[in-house]
Amino acid sequence: MNDLLATIFTGIIIDENEKNYFVQKNGQTFGLSKSEGEHKIGEAVEGFGYQNQKHENRITTQIPKSRIGHYAFGIVTATRKDLGAFVDIGVKQDGLVHISKLSKKFVKHPTDVVSVGDIVTVWIEQVDTKKGRISLTMLSPYEE
Repeated sequence: MNDLLATIFTGIIIDENEKNYFVQKNGQTFGLSKSEGEHKIGEAVEGFGYQNQKHENRITTQIPKSRIGHYAFGIVTATRKDLGAFVDIGVKQDGLVHISKLSKKFVKHPTDVVSVGDIVTVWIEQVDTKKGRISLTMLSPYEE
């Protein structure tokens, strides 16, 4: 079982070849393309774990920036009256849809728009890997 897929994690570079570094975490090894920057064996790197089309474990350090603006499907896990809705989009931490980003109309309470367990479409607005926060919106960038 690969519990690091679709999560942001920190691993250690244990080896390299001409194209890749090999990052290990919890006995699992992920390839990191050398095109993403220079690293050294023994260095800790943070990135997003995924499987490529060949079903090889990979890690990218650039995923947070490249994912901004992309949409995702998620499940509402919690609501807070003063804050908004927390949504599981399949990464380590749930993202937050601020109450002002739930609808174009005024929202008094998040449960006026969503309920725990709802499947929703969200767009990724911001990722802060240091604080472990993902800011989401349910306002489609394609609608006025």
